[in-house]
Amino acid sequence: MTGLTKISVSVIFLFLSLSLLAGCGSSTKEAGPEAEAGIAHIGFTECYNCHADAKNPASFPVAFGDSNLGPGKEGWLNGPHGNNESYNTTTHQKYDIYPDNTGFPFYAFFSDSTCATCHDPLGDGKRISKFFIATGVDKLGRVDRPVIGCESCHGPGGNHYGLGPMPYPKPDFNRCGQCHNNTFPANHLPFHPEGDNILENYKASGHAKSINSHTYVSGSTTDVRARCSRCHTDEGAKRYITAVSGTADYNTIKSILDPLPNILNASNVQCRTCHDGHNTLRLLGEKDTTLPLTWSAEFKTCTTCHQLLKADGTLQDRGYHTPYDKSGTQVNPFGSIEEIIADTHYDDPSTPQCAGGNCATGDFVAGTGGIEGYIVNPSGNHNGLPGNQNQGICSDCHNPHNSDLSIHKQWARSAHGGHILEKKEGATNVYTASVTRDDAPGWVYYNWKRSGRAACQRCHTSTGFRNFANSPSTYNPANNFFIATQGQSELLYCWACHTDNVGGLRDPGQLTFVYTNNATVTYPDVEGSNICMACHTGRETGDSIKNDPDADGIRSFINSHYLAAGGTVFTTTGYEYTGRNYNNVTFYAHDKIGLPAAPGTGTNGPCVGCHMISDNSHLFMPVEKDESTDTITSITSKICIKCHTGNFALTPAKLNQEKHEYEAALEVLKAALASKGIFFRNAFPYFFVDTNGNGILEPTETIAYTNWAGPYGFTYWKDTMGAAFNLNLLIHDPGGFAHNRFYVKALIWDSIDFIDNGNLDHSVPSTITALTADPDNLDTTIDSATAAAASAYLGNSRPGDPNRP
Repeated sequence: MTGLTKISVSVIFLFLSLSLLAGCGSSTKEAGPEAEAGIAHIGFTECYNCHADAKNPASFPVAFGDSNLGPGKEGWLNGPHGNNESYNTTTHQKYDIYPDNTGFPFYAFFSDSTCATCHDPLGDGKRISKFFIATGVDKLGRVDRPVIGCESCHGPGGNHYGLGPMPYPKPDFNRCGQCHNNTFPANHLPFHPEGDNILENYKASGHAKSINSHTYVSGSTTDVRARCSRCHTDEGAKRYITAVSGTADYNTIKSILDPLPNILNASNVQCRTCHDGHNTLRLLGEKDTTLPLTWSAEFKTCTTCHQLLKADGTLQDRGYHTPYDKSGTQVNPFGSIEEIIADTHYDDPSTPQCAGGNCATGDFVAGTGGIEGYIVNPSGNHNGLPGNQNQGICSDCHNPHNSDLSIHKQWARSAHGGHILEKKEGATNVYTASVTRDDAPGWVYYNWKRSGRAACQRCHTSTGFRNFANSPSTYNPANNFFIATQGQSELLYCWACHTDNVGGLRDPGQLTFVYTNNATVTYPDVEGSNICMACHTGRETGDSIKNDPDADGIRSFINSHYLAAGGTVFTTTGYEYTGRNYNNVTFYAHDKIGLPAAPGTGTNGPCVGCHMISDNSHLFMPVEKDESTDTITSITSKICIKCHTGNFALTPAKLNQEKHEYEAALEVLKAALASKGIFFRNAFPYFFVDTNGNGILEPTETIAYTNWAGPYGFTYWKDTMGAAFNLNLLIHDPGGFAHNRFYVKALIWDSIDFIDNGNLDHSVPSTITALTADPDNLDTTIDSATAAAASAYLGNSRPGDPNRP
């Protein structure tokens, strides 16, 4: 468990309203909790008589807050439990009509009596109007509204009145769990998508087990050393938060905290540790309000313990648990890479070097730069700032109530994460280990943020993708304001696809793409897979060539672009030759997976159905492979076995064979094109001229092929480029043999059939024979093993439905 495993065993949830009323401390006799039996509830308006701002003894916290003036707004009244806001019932937009706020929900909005169980458990809200009439005090409001009053969390106050104990002077997670548990209504999730299972998740999390044998005072099982208590206990976090900043280094933390008192009878980190008890939106770490640093309360709360940055905003590589710093010097001999996040959550903005030294106008220079980690925007805090900034820098990706990192580790091993975790695990210095353009060209190859790459941002940056997925019809790259700076690059982060940290998806809806020369494709609505289709359909289609107005066939290659699996599944992307049938065969079903037409295969369309219904969903792979040999070793998708059973059962051996034959068929097409002077190299612009004339494309031969009319005249130049287009398309869809085996076979067959002699005359078997030669390293021939594999894949007649020509 390294790299992103530390991501946030951490990230304490900073945003939803957990109830967490801390004890009022009005009496030294409050030593409970006592049993609640037989104690009367007195109502929160009685609490107000002692605990309101105007009457507040100095020893009391600001429990209620001021409803309309200054700093007092952080009290209970203006928090979620005080419900002191009105909402438009149609748009749910908040508006303030103090002191006549009805709150939201308001009583008339309750669907049934069970709403009151959590929204007004003691009927306190129905005391407001009577209190106003009796006292003339309108600070609590003038009209009734549902509220969660003091006794809901502290227990009945009948024995209190400043003299006796409250049952729960310091409510713990169990009090919060009265409502924040797995009974959270499903119809509330659209309002609070991260609000379900909070208590259960917390109990299973590392936060609920923050005290361990390493933290205790020697010989004790109840008392925690001051140094450890700062982050491992609820009491220490609050007592020592001002003693030492979360930005401090190991030596500073040790020297300041060691002399301080230990925490006796310590309790684990819990709800009240991070959330203010009276206004749960107020957090342990307070937001910066002055420049140049404006760190959000969420960021400061999490990094109080999960150290990331120094006070000046640079990498904190000497945090408390850090074993060694960026220079390799030992910091804490008992520290562990497993216990820090600074190795994976900081991307050095100075490492990428851009052409001409100007990242605003230039791309990256090959062999320089890279991505050292996740880019963090410390100002992000779910506050709705414009520009699609990262709004909840920690909780955008992490659910701190459960602190489960399984999905995050999968992502960090995936192509979307640039395989960064593998880089970190194999590094001698985790701080400098980086993802380069060789590892993840889709994220690092160019400086995607610069204006000259605006068309690329939709798929090659998280910011661009999020903005596109939010509204494809209004997407404008000019509105992409990146969290990445200078030469930094964004991987495809959680918040690009997800709206929250519990799996909510953005919804671009049914997609229509208009390609070059007005070639237009409308894809079916495939639910959650629309997210995948947004990028995995290529940037051009075969019709981009067919619609091209060029009259003489001398022009640059039209690039299909890459990983266009969605277009393969739905038979839209390839260059389709006139007179040939490319419709899916009648028994083809991959385009129905995850849709009503294929019950039992999920509900989010074919991409999600095949690639994400597995125990390792965020690797985005339906199979496991031996990376050193690219051999499939197991099938991990749980959907494949729904249909592929009996004689049609899939095995790794069958997939490896078909994969090998697919690649062999593409080698035949490559050789057939080369025999006509059109040589492929897997580097832009992909097709080149053999200027040496020796049948081998040498590394020094870099002249792009542009005379597409060369083999068969300008009348057929589009069919010639179409064959090249299909080769490039399918080489860059390495799983094409599984995505739609019949469509890709038809494209390969027809491309070979045309390019060998300029006619569609089913001459593919004879062409394979003609291209076969003893291994001689010529690009214009294939060896006998490749010929045999290609023949096995393509057969002796055009693949597909018997009714096809």
